[in-house]
Amino acid sequence: MRIAKGIEMCREECCALAHAFANNRETVKALCGLIDPELLRLSADILLRSTGLFRRANLAIDGAYETMAAAELERLKNGPPALRCAHSVKVHEAALRCIVSKCSLPAC
Repeated sequence: MRIAKGIEMCREECCALAHAFANNRETVKALCGLIDPELLRLSADILLRSTGLFRRANLAIDGAYETMAAAELERLKNGPPALRCAHSVKVHEAALRCIVSKCSLPAC
């Protein structure tokens, strides 16, 4: 049996990354110059509606997720965060660090 290569994300990781897309517009704009904007929009929309997901590895999206997670970690560190969910800042920070780790490694 062949196992598909991909990345699994839990509810907290999906939520934290959705917040990253919503709160880091300049980073999203910069990524749109590198990745199809429609692909980025669809990826962000999926995160908003997900309670967890498994997706196949995609170098462009992995790089975008890693970039967005890093930008959100910086935003949370530099000011009073505005979270629109029931999670704590610490939960989001831990989830974002996991995303950076998952997306910076080759998928297994």
